[in-house]
This record gives sequence, structure tokens and C-alpha cells, in this order.
Amino acid sequence: MFQQTIKHLCFLLLISYTVQGQQIRSFEQLEGCAVLGPNMTIEEARAKAIVNLKLGAFQKAGIGEELTSNSYYEVKKTTTQNKDKYYESSFSETRGEITFFKVKDFSQKIDENNSILVCVSAKIEVIALAVNSINKATISVNGLEQNYKNNSFLNFELSANKPHFYWIFLIDKDENYMLLYPRVVTRKNIFDIDAPIRLPQAIEEEWMLSTEQSEEKNSLLIISAVTEGKAPKPSSNFNEWANWYKSLPFESRKKQVYNFLIYN
Repeated sequence: MFQQTIKHLCFLLLISYTVQGQQIRSFEQLEGCAVLGPNMTIEEARAKAIVNLKLGAFQKAGIGEELTSNSYYEVKKTTTQNKDKYYESSFSETRGEITFFKVKDFSQKIDENNSILVCVSAKIEVIALAVNSINKATISVNGLEQNYKNNSFLNFELSANKPHFYWIFLIDKDENYMLLYPRVVTRKNIFDIDAPIRLPQAIEEEWMLSTEQSEEKNSLLIISAVTEGKAPKPSSNFNEWANWYKSLPFESRKKQVYNFLIYN
């Protein structure tokens, strides 16, 4: 079935300024909308409206969006209900990122085709990434799965081409940013480019993934930068986390996101 999605975007004020080479564009209020489709909940429509708003902010700011595509797959293994469910992520070249986002209001309206639009207005800040990425580290991740059975253990291997500092967060379904590494019991968080790093340190701790739902999407977020900076704190607020992220050197900081599914 063909379904048309109509996007309504408006902004009241755009502030553009430069801080330490960062081209920052802040919208005091921007609106994004999504059509409330058949069998779609209000929450699902709101989520789509937020995505449309964020894409609109990049377009209004005149920079390329940080495009992350999370595709959900459900593969039947047999003719029974034995299925394999997972998320697969793909990334385009990133030219900008969101560093502040705060919802102001949700609303509903009827468009010219008598479709119900679910809308969100928010304050949002976007930053154009540095064109020259020579100072950024390239981090490779091996051993990370696309799906994990409930109560499975998370472990993987990291390698990098530069001796940068790095931080690892787990983002759960409620957008909590939980710092996995470094911890007090772990060693200094700097890459040795001559040897991959296995995480977690088996003799120090284990990372178990669990969910009370039939399935739950989580994300592994890896940050790297040329200097150590201040220690991040676990946070349930994106803007608090972003304040720490923005304190890292603009020319060298980099983030990578890997999504996976936990299922029962």
C-alpha cells in the first residue's frame, strides 16, 4: 500500500554562531509533523514527527544530516513461528549532528487532505562537523552481534588507528546513557594502536544484557577524542550528555553508534 507522509516544518528563530571552529545553529522553536496512519499509535506518530523535525533542522541549517537508518528485520527460519529478529544499522557520511534537543509541545491538526497530523515543536541545536577529519580516530568493532538472547553477555573487541581516548556508553530503550567504560576499576581509557582491546575486562567485570519485554532495541555508543577531558557521568537526559560531549575537542571528537536487539 502506498502511503504519503506530509512534513510540515516551521521555525520562529534561527541563531547561528561559531565557537572554537564549531558552526552552531540553534532553532528556538521548530515544528515537525507526521501523518497518523492506519494502525499507528499516537506514540509512533510522535516518534516519526520528531525524526522529521530533526531532519528539517539540518535542512534549515544548510548542512547535511547525520543519517542513521535503523531497519527492522524479521526472518522466518521455518514455516512455524521460529523467527530471527534484529536491527541493522547503516550510516551515511556525516556532516552534522544534534547537540541539544528539548520538546516544547505536541499537537494535532488536519491537513488539506483531511489526514490527521501529529506534530511536535522543540528547541534544537545542530553543529556542522569539521570538513577535515584527519584528527579523528577510526575505530573498528569486532564481535558485536545484531541480536542477543535475554541474559546474554555483551563482549567485543576494539581497535583504532590513533592513540586517542575513548568512552563507551550503552543507550537503552528509555534513552538512558550508561557509561560502560572506563570505570574506576578499569585501566586508563587510551588506545594502544598496536594491540586490540577486548571489553569488558574478563577478570574485572561482566556485562549482561536483559529485558522484560519480548524485544528491546539498545545501542552501543563509542566516543573518541585526542584529549581526556572531564569524566562523563551516566545520564538519563540527552542534553546533559551532550554538554559533556561538546566539551571534547571539536576537531578530534567522533562518535559511532551500533544498534542491536535484545529478545526473549
